[in-house]
Amino acid sequence: MNEAQLEVLFRRRVRGVLGGIVIQLAPTVAGIPDRLVILPGGRMYLVELKTETGRLRPAQVAWIARAAERGTYVAVLHGVAGVLGWVTDRVNETTPEGVHAVSTRGKDRVTRKPRVLPEQELDA
Repeated sequence: MNEAQLEVLFRRRVRGVLGGIVIQLAPTVAGIPDRLVILPGGRMYLVELKTETGRLRPAQVAWIARAAERGTYVAVLHGVAGVLGWVTDRVNETTPEGVHAVSTRGKDRVTRKPRVLPEQELDA
């Protein structure tokens, strides 16, 4: 399935199954994910779609790592299985705590736990 077909599948599943909307982001910053997904309850996700063989560009890997450092969830979905798996996870809410950037292919996986501040910094 090519990326255009994957996009149609993704949008239909987000709307039909999750009741959400997909906003296509303008390419303003090199590496930023192409889509913002807004789901009921205020849940928001940045999503990058790739074909089964698609790869992240170095600018994308760097941007996703910076987003993860700031606690922002970024999903990189590869192929039909990636799209369907991500939608199922959103239905079941099985995204593990502390994983802020994931990929449906291990090669592109970027993970980082949120920084925990010492108590004195929390009280400030």
